[in-house]
Amino acid sequence: MQSRRLIAEWESCRSVLLALPHAATDWNYILPDAIRQYRRLISALVGNGECCVVIVADREEASRLRNRLVYVGECPYYLVDKLTYST
Repeated sequence: MQSRRLIAEWESCRSVLLALPHAATDWNYILPDAIRQYRRLISALVGNGECCVVIVADREEASRLRNRLVYVGECPYYLVDKLTYST
């Protein structure tokens, strides 16, 4: 049987998975600040060659985020709205 383990934060990986906070979460009271910090984080990761997969609440939020992100580097980011997959 092959053992599985979580990789350490310094190990290389194919992409970084982030879930963007939204109004229906406990981030609501500081949501504008949280969104700004997430945008900075995503831009920094992409700028350093990391691929990002970002889960957003809906297509409108995906559009807002896409319009505000600074695209730098060769590696893209992917926005996945929770309406596009089922659980």
